[in-house]
Amino acid sequence: MKFCCFEQENQKFLGLKTSDGLIKLGLVSRENFWLGEIDRANPDIEKAEIIPEREVKLLPPVLYPPKILCVGLNYARHIEETKLDKPREPLFFAKLSNALAGPSAEFILNDFTYQVDYEGELVVVIGKTGKNIPKKQALDYVWGYTIGNDITDRRLQFSSSQWLRGKSLDLSAPIGPYLVTKDEIDLKEAEIVTRRNQTVVQRAKLSEMLFAIPEIISHISQTMTLEEGDLIFTGSPSGSIIGMPETNQKWLDDGDIVSVTIEPIGTLTTYFKKAI
Repeated sequence: MKFCCFEQENQKFLGLKTSDGLIKLGLVSRENFWLGEIDRANPDIEKAEIIPEREVKLLPPVLYPPKILCVGLNYARHIEETKLDKPREPLFFAKLSNALAGPSAEFILNDFTYQVDYEGELVVVIGKTGKNIPKKQALDYVWGYTIGNDITDRRLQFSSSQWLRGKSLDLSAPIGPYLVTKDEIDLKEAEIVTRRNQTVVQRAKLSEMLFAIPEIISHISQTMTLEEGDLIFTGSPSGSIIGMPETNQKWLDDGDIVSVTIEPIGTLTTYFKKAI
């Protein structure tokens, strides 16, 4: 099943994507919203209201994640191109809530953020609370998957030993367009493709991750409780701007369009604009 959140007449709704349009499942708020409850709701699809997708604005498919966690350096070729050390265990950092954005969002560039890079990634959505989760049981805690772009300003990222400034820029964690249940995607066969202005810049099998999803979940749950709705960005393959020779590095600029595709989830698109 494929879900989304959308805005219509200044209200936020949960939707189920079908070939005919979006089925409106109900209002979304911080108090009543958790996607994990949907599969137990059993909506009467035949009687539900169907809305053409073009008539609404899609929002992040998880609107209020308790945490936005990210894994760095999780593809071998990306490590090689960045000339960074291969981690012995999953390398975690976080993005703050101000970074969350939806599909078709605009990212605003300014004079302070002038080394902005893209990083297309698979995003795990946690489906139930857990601590000290064994690897063999880790996928039981996954509700589904979406797509993310870990937008990063490289100058700010490496200006200190902590990556937070370069990783938590406003709207630098777009996700979407949909959230698919875990049974919908074959992680062994699925491919991630990132395009910059229609040119392919990243392409890899998700199976190329150094640390697979069960290991990522188990490892982080040893030190913090994972909660329903947490997002885990699982790392980006090679092809980001930072991995190019300095003479070829063309940082994201006004008018650039970056799209990240993972089938069957869809395509996440972000538009880059100069501040006026």
